[in-house]
Amino acid sequence: MSVSLRGVVSAAALLVIIGCAPGEDGRVQTATQASDDAVLFEHLTTGPAATDRASSGGVSLVDFDGDGDPDLYVTNGYDVSVEEPSPQLNRLYRNDGGTLVPVTEGPLVEDAGYSSGSTWADIDNDGDLDVFVTNQQDQNNSLYLNDGNGVFTTVTDGPVVSDGGHSYSAGWVDLDNDGFVDLFVANGGMSHAQENFLYRNLGDGSFERITDSAIVQGEAATCGTAWGDYDYDDDGDQDLVITNYQFGTFPDLYRNEGSFHFTRMEGMLDGPIFASSAAVWADLDNDGDLDLVVSGVLGLANRVFINDGNGGLERVVADAASLEGGNSYALAVIDTENDGDQDLVVANWGSAPAMYLNDLTSGFTSLEVGRLDAPIAAASSVATGDIDGDGLVDVVIGDWPNAPGAEEENLVLLNRSTGGNWLEVQLTGTESNASAIGARITVTPTAGDALGLIREVQSHTGWRSQSDLVQHFGLGSNDMVEVVVRWPSGREDRRSGVTANQRIVVVEGSQP
Repeated sequence: MSVSLRGVVSAAALLVIIGCAPGEDGRVQTATQASDDAVLFEHLTTGPAATDRASSGGVSLVDFDGDGDPDLYVTNGYDVSVEEPSPQLNRLYRNDGGTLVPVTEGPLVEDAGYSSGSTWADIDNDGDLDVFVTNQQDQNNSLYLNDGNGVFTTVTDGPVVSDGGHSYSAGWVDLDNDGFVDLFVANGGMSHAQENFLYRNLGDGSFERITDSAIVQGEAATCGTAWGDYDYDDDGDQDLVITNYQFGTFPDLYRNEGSFHFTRMEGMLDGPIFASSAAVWADLDNDGDLDLVVSGVLGLANRVFINDGNGGLERVVADAASLEGGNSYALAVIDTENDGDQDLVVANWGSAPAMYLNDLTSGFTSLEVGRLDAPIAAASSVATGDIDGDGLVDVVIGDWPNAPGAEEENLVLLNRSTGGNWLEVQLTGTESNASAIGARITVTPTAGDALGLIREVQSHTGWRSQSDLVQHFGLGSNDMVEVVVRWPSGREDRRSGVTANQRIVVVEGSQP
């Protein structure tokens, strides 16, 4: 079965996103290498963030100190160098003008644990980012409140820090649109089966566990989550994809009906036997709705689903021999060259990370390995953000190998492309949650008939990681755009005549 992308890019071309391209005779062949052999991403090999060694579960690029650039938080799990699992310290790096400097004090780096991932949001709407850390090995999860200036206090009471288990990833999302982000925790992961956790933020610093929602019913080996309004409607509710690690299972898609009620969309993501760890929503064809990519593990290929605009997701299908199998543990989408479309980063366990460039006309082209400048990795996570402030999106990949050594070093990949214009949009909610989780941004060039580019603000990306909350748009040759923000509250803010190559801050309800 082929999938129409409404004239933007053919389904056959889209298959290049998983490592293949159609030949002239219609048969699928290996993708040709990019004509430009310059290094597109430079592998940083110096500095603590690139050389520190530990069993890293998740990586998050977030601005914890509010100075305008993304800092790096690395959650480190149990030590693989000893026979019995032993906890490790997590690591926090402050971004100082593009240099990631270790933070050596505070509970975020002093609490040893069996940590897997982290998710960040302003949970009390006081103007700074707080963090929830998921832990494995029956250890309770952790919640830290940011007191301002990057100082954190450990939360010791309440269900979110007393419900122990095998938690792998989590995400903040405002499910009842009351202006406070709620929390979903994915449990089970790669070696256990457990019910997931869901907590309502009561707005007074406390949380209430929800047990009667469909997304926390039944035990499973849940790895990752992806929140996004794929069937975009007037309510702006965030729908959920849950990835399951068991071989022969499928990702679960739940449509948000509001007030913590969800409907499982039976059969929408089914297909041949499958197992997955990560999923990501993104508008791959620039038609104004969210498409879906799901990672394949245990030798299976990744899967791409195209949104038909009517609440349906159609899988791009080809002969099994044309699909590239592997262990793709984490995914992220970025506009690598600022050309106006979203490319795909695939973090592989046991091989080099892969990148697939999307040009929307001739399809997706596999980036030549040398241009990524990245070694074989034991990838467990991926996050993106503009680390060095040059208007280009960089990539961090966390590694968790089976044995100590060089593969414990995380990969910091700095974008060295010479792409087009860009725009960064930073949001602050007032009636909506302060972090603007769930807000949708549409950027449309002032001149021409190009479709608008959309992004949704998410607190969890790929797998057990988080990318910068500041949303990045590549604009190509366009130098002026209109920006429309649809907030979770339903309010809409508009900015016209916005020039390229800058960051703008939009506060909900404010005048430009």
